[in-house]
Amino acid sequence: MELLSFVAPVEWALVFQKLKYIGVALVPPVLLVTVLLFSKRYQRIRPSHKILIYIIPFLSLVSIVTGCIPYVFLTNPEIYFNNGVPVFTYTKDIGFLVNTFYSYTLILISCYLLLTRALESPRIYRKQSIFVFFGCLVSFIINVLFVTQQVFIPPIDTTPVLILITLSVFYWGIYQLPKAVIVPYARDMVIENIRDMLFVLDNDECIIDINPRGMEFLWKNADEKLKKQDHVSKLIGMSIYDVVKHIPGAEGLSLPLDTGEEGTIVLQEEGRSFYYNINEEEIYDADRCKIGKLYLLHDITEIKEQLNSLMKLNGELTVSDKIINEAIEGIIITDEDNKIIRVNESMVKMSGYTREELIGNNPRLFKSDYHDELFYRQMWEQIVTKGFWEGEIWDKRKTGEIYPKWMTITVIKHPEGGVINYIGISSDMTKMKKAEQDIHLLAYYDSLSGLPNRTLFYDRLNMALARMKRSGSNVAVFYMDIDRFKLINDSLGHDVGDMLLVEAAKRIQSAIRKEDMLSRMGGDEFALLMEDDNCLESASSVAENILEQMKKPFILKDKAVSVGISIGIAVSPYDDGTLEGVLRKADSAMYHSKELGGGQYVFSSEEIEKRNQEQLELLVRLKDALQNEEFELFLQPQMEFTENRYNIVGAEALIRWNKDGVIIPPSRFIPVSEENGLILPISNWIIKDIFRIDRLLKECGINIKLAINVSVKQFEGMELVRLLQQMISEHAGQDIRLIIEITESMFIDDLDRAIDYLREIKALGISIALDDFGTGYSSLSYLTKLPIDYLKIDQSFVSGLDDIQNKYLTYSIISMAKILNLKTLAEGVETRDQAKMLAEKDCDELQGYYFSKPVPVDEFIAFYHEWMQKDILILHK
Repeated sequence: MELLSFVAPVEWALVFQKLKYIGVALVPPVLLVTVLLFSKRYQRIRPSHKILIYIIPFLSLVSIVTGCIPYVFLTNPEIYFNNGVPVFTYTKDIGFLVNTFYSYTLILISCYLLLTRALESPRIYRKQSIFVFFGCLVSFIINVLFVTQQVFIPPIDTTPVLILITLSVFYWGIYQLPKAVIVPYARDMVIENIRDMLFVLDNDECIIDINPRGMEFLWKNADEKLKKQDHVSKLIGMSIYDVVKHIPGAEGLSLPLDTGEEGTIVLQEEGRSFYYNINEEEIYDADRCKIGKLYLLHDITEIKEQLNSLMKLNGELTVSDKIINEAIEGIIITDEDNKIIRVNESMVKMSGYTREELIGNNPRLFKSDYHDELFYRQMWEQIVTKGFWEGEIWDKRKTGEIYPKWMTITVIKHPEGGVINYIGISSDMTKMKKAEQDIHLLAYYDSLSGLPNRTLFYDRLNMALARMKRSGSNVAVFYMDIDRFKLINDSLGHDVGDMLLVEAAKRIQSAIRKEDMLSRMGGDEFALLMEDDNCLESASSVAENILEQMKKPFILKDKAVSVGISIGIAVSPYDDGTLEGVLRKADSAMYHSKELGGGQYVFSSEEIEKRNQEQLELLVRLKDALQNEEFELFLQPQMEFTENRYNIVGAEALIRWNKDGVIIPPSRFIPVSEENGLILPISNWIIKDIFRIDRLLKECGINIKLAINVSVKQFEGMELVRLLQQMISEHAGQDIRLIIEITESMFIDDLDRAIDYLREIKALGISIALDDFGTGYSSLSYLTKLPIDYLKIDQSFVSGLDDIQNKYLTYSIISMAKILNLKTLAEGVETRDQAKMLAEKDCDELQGYYFSKPVPVDEFIAFYHEWMQKDILILHK
């Protein structure tokens, strides 16, 4: 209407201006109602209160139309021309002021509701509410400034323009923004290879993802209209109810199901019925806030067809002997009074009872105390109401053993509706549960000692530190290392070393309290977690008990072996309040204990800090080294086995400190640099120098990829990305093939931020390699999310290839990388056998002293040309 006023005759322009105010009067209540619907509050409002929302807008409309009833809205409306541009003027009357005040009140209420929803929403929905809130609020503020004549933009009235902007923001925030916010998060949750059909919904029952089997299901069963949506992205945002309408045979399905409830649909194809069991589960985020639902469709056609076949068979039993007796599943048939009248051989073996003991008995005979009465009551309610039940149940064998099984119970009825039989089909799940338990043990427990491993220890320590912050208690961490273990392991053999580790774990376990957690961190290192209000006193007592137990000789293969144990103790929050900090302090205290001769415990203290004075001196020298350009990058070649020979395809740049002709390794100065902030200028120097080295190599006819290590400190800001952008811009024609190597510590605290950071680096054409894989958390979940290109197998795995378990674990890492489309690079290759085994298992690249130690650039250039000119058919002979 505002725009029409510019082109219409004067008399019509006045009409359009009045019509504009009709829209202005209606929009605020419509906005409020929309916000109420969006925030799920509209249904809570009484009908009488809903009507109240429209009273003032209604009176304003009457006033605009009549001019005076029930009050005057505005007077003296006229249009004059300013430089040929029509300007609408009027005198604001009581109606205008009442409507303006009421409209602003409704808009403020809407903003408040949006802000409340933003604060109360789970994180995944918070961006949506905040976006809509600020969109409405900014438009509102600008309009207030215009109406109060704080801002004047002749000749346009900003009110309708801002209303249009507000509605646009509201529409985009509600209908478009969720796709950008929720879809990436939900997609990570979809198990792409699950055999069942999986549908992921948001809180509004709209689809946000479907797995491939789910899409196959839709393409197979949906009508032609839905089949046109031939990609997941075209279904995103559609209501699940709209999708169900397009699946013939599923229109009668009642959704949503109650949480944990199951539903069944029957679909027809070429005269055959297909049965699908639907299970609904709610999805929660890390804060236990509901963010959506999962619908899982499980194909039960085979089971249902078996049951339907049973119903068609003759006589009182309705089942043929062949189907019953030859079935792998245990089958039990009862009469209408639930007395057993038939069992097959599989059920006899499964239960441990004889056929004679079962016939005439009630299946209650199998009942264990694993489930409560509510479980059985709900099971029978579903059997009675739906004629079918399926689920996991724990029964008891004749021996008293409680075991899990998957059971289906179906009711066979007369045509008149009366019950004839109950048929139960059971599959023993003992082996499957045992496999699940074994997987859990492998993931969280040490296979040698049976103790919790590093991963589980970190998890429990994190929880203990969180409890400490809430309750104000103390947490003590012991870091323990067996003295002289390497000597025993090397001299008496690894089998004796393993025996020592097992026995040491038992002794330490016997010396600690029941509530304490002992973990084997790896090698001969153990960690202990204690929670106590008086950790200092309790830790001392426990440490003395451990030392006393470890002083006793160990009898290993008829030999008495004496060892000790060095213990470092850090107490949180006194020493440090973080996981990394308290572990580092305990580890430092343990090494101090070893320096004192071992066989004792040491608390982290200021005395240990004094021991770091030497590191401070090293720090001063480091600052001078940076200024005096004493650092140098050495190159270690990376080999690829192709065409029956090893070819140099890359090199890792490793920093060395050349102090007056003495080469100082990074292990001496990098830890000090990271603790004191020098690592950033050193790392920046590495990035700048690698471009110089790449240019020098290309001048010598060497075009290979170059890898550099970066510190986790560089990921705390955006300086690394900016430096890389600057260097690439300055060397635009160089076409460097750069690889950035990262470690797990870079993303352990904030995975999402790390993913975004790495994507910015990859956008520059730089590849990413995950270094030291297998030494930290090594979680498959983050491995599938990180935008990495290479997986570097830690040298501890390579050096342990002679150990069967270690070898198979290394091979598994290579196979897993292939599945994830990642290249593998094994570092620390020192022998021909190691190189041969890794190459034969399709490890993409190898690196280690077997080929070359890290050497200065000029030596590397000579080594490269000499190596590549050789006619080498190596090195498997």
